Amino acid sequence: FGPEVFRFAPDGSLDLSFGSSGTGDGKFGEPPGVAADGNGNIFVTDRVNNRVQVFDPSGNFLAEFGEPGTNSGQFEQMGGIRVAPDGYVYVVATNRLHIFEPVPSRVLFDEAHSGFVSIEDNYRELADRLRARGYVVERLTTAPVTAQRLSEYDVYVIGTPWGNFTQSELDDIEEFVQSGGGLFLTGLGWSWVNPGEGRTLDNYPPNVVGARYGIRFLDDAICDPANPHEGNFCTPVFRPDIGHQVLDGLGSLGGPIYAAPITTTLPIAFPLLTGGVESYSNLGRYSEGMYPPVAVVSLYGRGRVLALGHEGYLGTTDYDADGTPNLFDHDNLQFGLNVFDWLAKRCPQGIASMENYYDDGSDETGFVTWRGGVGAVRFIAPIGARVEALRFRVSGQMKPVSVHVLDRNWLPLYTRTVTPSPGWFEVDVSQANVSTDGEFYVAWQWIDDSPQGPWLGIDKTGPHHNQSYLGNLDPANPPQVVSGEDYMIRAVVSCSP
Repeated sequence: FGPEVFRFAPDGSLDLSFGSSGTGDGKFGEPPGVAADGNGNIFVTDRVNNRVQVFDPSGNFLAEFGEPGTNSGQFEQMGGIRVAPDGYVYVVATNRLHIFEPVPSRVLFDEAHSGFVSIEDNYRELADRLRARGYVVERLTTAPVTAQRLSEYDVYVIGTPWGNFTQSELDDIEEFVQSGGGLFLTGLGWSWVNPGEGRTLDNYPPNVVGARYGIRFLDDAICDPANPHEGNFCTPVFRPDIGHQVLDGLGSLGGPIYAAPITTTLPIAFPLLTGGVESYSNLGRYSEGMYPPVAVVSLYGRGRVLALGHEGYLGTTDYDADGTPNLFDHDNLQFGLNVFDWLAKRCPQGIASMENYYDDGSDETGFVTWRGGVGAVRFIAPIGARVEALRFRVSGQMKPVSVHVLDRNWLPLYTRTVTPSPGWFEVDVSQANVSTDGEFYVAWQWIDDSPQGPWLGIDKTGPHHNQSYLGNLDPANPPQVVSGEDYMIRAVVSCSP
């Protein structure tokens, strides 16, 4: 056996192995250090060949850097390696620390399926802004899209396509997402549907793609009398009501745009940005009080999907000819940049910490469970982000409880027994060095089964997000998702090294 890299699943089973002895690409002399970045790329040091090699999440060779020597960027006696949450690479060699800039995230825009998005036209400005943030942005101009092509990228963009995808393409896209890729999908159902020409929601290309991720674009438009854009309440303004990386720093999304609502068809998908309490869709798909979503996210395998109900928000077309392109209306540009950072699992630039939550801050009621029972909430963050604080809305009689941070497989990362205080009770975990692989749970566990409390707050006002869980803390039989309510548990995360 020669030198190899092994990756194991959380249950201890072998997930991936690659490498052999030698000096070529993918070969090692003596590899003393291995690390991964937020996109799952694998970095391997080699003290014989005096270099760092970079591989994609499947173990395919991407690049190498370094050479023998004692100057900056040269290696002798190589040791450990670490990739920080911001993507910077730290390598120890020759009794000094070498720091390298991040490996850029790569984005592929699909322009091969008759879409309404082009980085040479209406999305040129967004593409340039992404490049300025360190992204590599390229386009696919000839079908088919293949697994091999997608393996070179972190984010794949399908912008309101009218061209059909083959079964093989759909399978390859699914493989890309399941293995950790990010998919950005825009659609506009009302622009497509024409039964006389055989065009229905069922054969609408964005719906054919989105079906595997619980996403379906509808054929009406969202209206919101309380939040009109320039007086037109069927071109509404959308304002965030949850804490999420895509919405961080966002005051509003809007413009002269007739956005299509999206519905979720699988529990893995949930609304991210919706109309307000008075909003509805004009053909009745959503009635008032149902909060029609303009943006939906889905968590599929190790990947992420974000669907948006109109491509126009991020384009430079000026629909109302007022001199301001749609991209620069409201906070649309910030929204777009956040979308790509989230899909690429990158830490956002210029943001020290983020509070993640799904409740509206007002607890209509509270609850207790049986002794040992848990209420939990799932959160999504950049890979490697640190959990800094946990917050719980608490009422009733104050007795000791256990609080936990758990990984995606419900295995403990942090546990502490505390006696809470009424109101928003905070647990500081900043000194515990709790980092995540991008997905984690925060759980509240009752030690006593007293009906007097402490009660964990519940937000029963919509929209709801399918991210709250109830059950026992057993990885073999974990808590199950609850619907119709959001538990009032919050997590503060940071991207500090």
